[in-house]
Amino acid sequence: MEGRKKFEKSLVLYPKNKKFHNVYDPTIKLFSKRYNLKYYPPKLSRYYKIKNNHFLRKNYYRYINILRKLKKPWKNPKIQDLQIDPKKNLLFCFNKIPPEGYDFILDLEIVTGLGDYKYENLDKQKIKKRLGSDECKEIICWNKSSYISLTNVIDCSDFKQKIKIIPFAKKLTKIKKIPKKTFNMLFVSSINNPHDFETKGGLIALDAYVSLTKKYKNLKFYVRSNVPRRIRKKYRNIPGLIFLRKYLSDEKMLELFYRTDILFEPVPGINLMLECMDYGIPIVSFDYWCIKEMVFSGKSGYLINSSKLFGDINKTEDYLKNLKIGYAKLSQRKQYHELEIKLSKKAAELIENKNRLEKMSKYQRSLLEPKGIYSIEKRNEKLISIVDSKLQ
Repeated sequence: MEGRKKFEKSLVLYPKNKKFHNVYDPTIKLFSKRYNLKYYPPKLSRYYKIKNNHFLRKNYYRYINILRKLKKPWKNPKIQDLQIDPKKNLLFCFNKIPPEGYDFILDLEIVTGLGDYKYENLDKQKIKKRLGSDECKEIICWNKSSYISLTNVIDCSDFKQKIKIIPFAKKLTKIKKIPKKTFNMLFVSSINNPHDFETKGGLIALDAYVSLTKKYKNLKFYVRSNVPRRIRKKYRNIPGLIFLRKYLSDEKMLELFYRTDILFEPVPGINLMLECMDYGIPIVSFDYWCIKEMVFSGKSGYLINSSKLFGDINKTEDYLKNLKIGYAKLSQRKQYHELEIKLSKKAAELIENKNRLEKMSKYQRSLLEPKGIYSIEKRNEKLISIVDSKLQ
């Protein structure tokens, strides 16, 4: 790929976050090599050091939802606050629409991201006006689900030609096999946010694992997450269950992926699913939102219908409106017992069939190959084509 070129404008990352999610790392790396990339993170407050305090960091999430209720949607910075010349810069915006006066490309995960991930915060007319303006140069959707969320909620008829689907991707790396005497299952969620374990379907995964241990003796289940104490206490005597609550180095995480046979997680994130493709780890999960695009049931893992929790995925607005209700159901045993049984059955199929497991593992890796659906080469080529043309 060609190196840095000279363009009339610089590319600026927006919003002014302290740190972007690591799912953006390949994109930022590409941009930094090719463009005059600018990024203006906010100044760190004197309270920022509390991030190193585990107790304070953990309890931050207990009160963040209260603080968010006090925050007004669409309270974006004024144009002069950005302190950059709008004539010489193009904004590349991650799930945020910038102030008026700037040319921008919008990179969109889901339409509710434009309202602090709350459907009720969406100002549909304002979104339509801004995305239909000449300042909005392109809209890049993370996947088909992102595209559907936007076009089904916002009237995009006047600017549909701007919308492109460019899936996130990952560079395929060399992997090594680690000899194993056990069948190893994995669950990964945030070690900072104690609520993340349950919203990723942790309780369902634990109960499904418990049922598997009654039939199979050579199992291990690694749960890298900030699992609440009450849950750890309840499941402390389950054979093969290992809670990993502390931060793990990159090397330790790599070892964890190398020894994993399947990801056993009802609601995994995009970055985790890409990691599983890279390490050839089949996934057993729900068909929640964009997961159904990244897990090919019967080929790279198994999907379980989750409409009982989240509703009909084809009724987009109702689906988005009721996501909070769906997440709440994830922690209510009476709501998920049937799903727990289905998850454990699908995992059992892979425990008992090594040939199928190996085929799925190879298929996972193929998705990241140059001609694969999630090829980094394909993604980079499409991104460059769009950004180059808008920086002229």
